[in-house]
Amino acid sequence: MAANVPEVAVGPIEAFWRYRHRSVPAVLAVALLAVLANLWSDGDAVAVTAIHLTDPRGVPMFRDGTTAATDLESYASQRAEFATSDIVIRATAEALGAPVEATRRIATAHPTAGARVALECRDRDAALALSVCVALADAYIDASRADTARRAELALASLRLTRQALIDERLARQPDAAPSSGAIEQIEVQIAQTALKAALFDAGVEFVDAPLLADSSMLTSAARAGIAALALGTLAAAGSAWAAAARRPMVDDPDVVAAHLGAPLLGHLPELGTSVEAVADDLATIRPTGVLVVTSDDGTGTADVVAALGDAWAREGRSVVMIDARPGRAELSQRFDTLGAGFADVVAGMASFDETIIRLGRRTSGSALVEPIHVLGSGHPVEHLASLLRAPRTRELLGRLRQTYELVVVDAPPLLDNGEGAVLAGLADGVVVVLSERTALRRLTALRQRLEVLGSPLVGVVTDPNPSPVILRPTVPR
Repeated sequence: MAANVPEVAVGPIEAFWRYRHRSVPAVLAVALLAVLANLWSDGDAVAVTAIHLTDPRGVPMFRDGTTAATDLESYASQRAEFATSDIVIRATAEALGAPVEATRRIATAHPTAGARVALECRDRDAALALSVCVALADAYIDASRADTARRAELALASLRLTRQALIDERLARQPDAAPSSGAIEQIEVQIAQTALKAALFDAGVEFVDAPLLADSSMLTSAARAGIAALALGTLAAAGSAWAAAARRPMVDDPDVVAAHLGAPLLGHLPELGTSVEAVADDLATIRPTGVLVVTSDDGTGTADVVAALGDAWAREGRSVVMIDARPGRAELSQRFDTLGAGFADVVAGMASFDETIIRLGRRTSGSALVEPIHVLGSGHPVEHLASLLRAPRTRELLGRLRQTYELVVVDAPPLLDNGEGAVLAGLADGVVVVLSERTALRRLTALRQRLEVLGSPLVGVVTDPNPSPVILRPTVPR
């Protein structure tokens, strides 16, 4: 019965690191694209200036609720919109002799603190950007002055009508009376004050800053865009990885991993040092016989374990043959320099076992070769290897090896990724599974189910393989 495996909660940073092989390239690609896009479309010179506004709240024609701002912040926002209105943009374009839409694309305005309107003009041509800023400020002043005059004229016209109505009323009641009175004089004072304040308010501008180039460097702009994209991309990748980690829980306790598979833990290599010989010595105490298949969940670490097992058992005086059954990877064959004809050629009927087996040995203190080990290399890649492994020739080969050697150790492909590993596990007398330190829960479940279907006896589990090559050299063919 499989153990109840607790899920491991991870944070976004740990999740990002878990999926770093896809997260890091994605983030770098996004940052690179942002830099290239910025260099292509946004490497413009930026000219800036600021229009400092006059407080309109003491000006008579700005007192009515329909045209007056209730505070300077709102007033600055209204004037920023006015600075890029059609009337101002058209006047700017006419002053420069430029198209209206091109001018509109270059010029922007936004309110800033202190009742100011910031003008920003962006174009690849720095001189044009400066010219647009100057012309835009001038057009704003002219249009604002005309707007003030219009408002003042409306206010004055209203006051004059009021004054004339008072005069007409007084003359109608007393035809011989003088046309002036106290009320009329007050209206006349208001007319004079309104005209004066309108003249003083003028365009509502205290002064305008001289336009300056804020940024004429394409590289600076591109660098800012790249840094921003890098930060945002990292956050997005971390969030995506965190969501993926939540969907794919991991198990990082070796004892729980082994219990879930229903087999003993032969070793957790970080606790045993950097050598896999310690795992081989532990497994040797079980003293398995026959065909032992060493497989994994991701294809790594098996060659180290197979080499260590062969060496450990040979030191005990047991007859051992190691088989590299992974023509596509051939790590064991590369380690022992047995890259000629081998296992795949034998099961395909293109070579015999006697022609391909290699005899290896150890030297101790300068003595002659002792404790011979035999290695059958992977051979040349062949098509449909899984089908060949199911053929009678493979069973006959393994049967002969059982009679000849006390132990046959096979470096097999991953059990879940192709049919070859499953076929070899089904033919084995025992299976050792090599797992990474952190294993996805769903892969553990799939491994257990696959072994149950194949009916393969699981001898034990090794976690977190740390390659430590066992170097043996070929001597003479058997």
